Amino acid sequence: NGDTPLEMLVYTQTSPDVTQLMRDIAKAGADSGEEQALSITIDQTSGFTWPWAWYLRDYTRVNYPSYSGSTLEQAPDSPVVVVHSNNQAKVDDTLSPIYGDAELIKHRWWFPESTYRDVTVVKLLKGAVDRKAWRSVMDYWLYREGVADRIGSENAYLYVLPDFPRASNADD
Repeated sequence: NGDTPLEMLVYTQTSPDVTQLMRDIAKAGADSGEEQALSITIDQTSGFTWPWAWYLRDYTRVNYPSYSGSTLEQAPDSPVVVVHSNNQAKVDDTLSPIYGDAELIKHRWWFPESTYRDVTVVKLLKGAVDRKAWRSVMDYWLYREGVADRIGSENAYLYVLPDFPRASNADD
């Protein structure tokens, strides 16, 4: 299932949006000639420093401010700004005139715990004689169907300068 949390074994994992953004950052650094001196700002709210501290470990101009306080008075001097979704409303008036519209990205995501969290003996016994419940269990067990639309996530908003190159848009 790649990096989509369709397995109950997966508790929380980094979404593919983060690794795609990392490819975009590497491309921007290469295209600008700044390489790993490209300035990057990551909101540290809710532990968002991780996994960026790992992915950006060789970058020399990474800032991890917290935007969970008051509104943002001045935009950071970075072509890339990642803001926790809880703080987006506080910073958007300052950032959007410079960066344009923010892009929603999934930062981390997880298997939908509601699938198994409140299972009781009574529910198991009722499900044992319910044809629809059996079909649902078998669809998940055999094909991992029935959970993809309920995957939970903690999100961020990505602000990039209008001329920021995207690896996903690059010609092969």
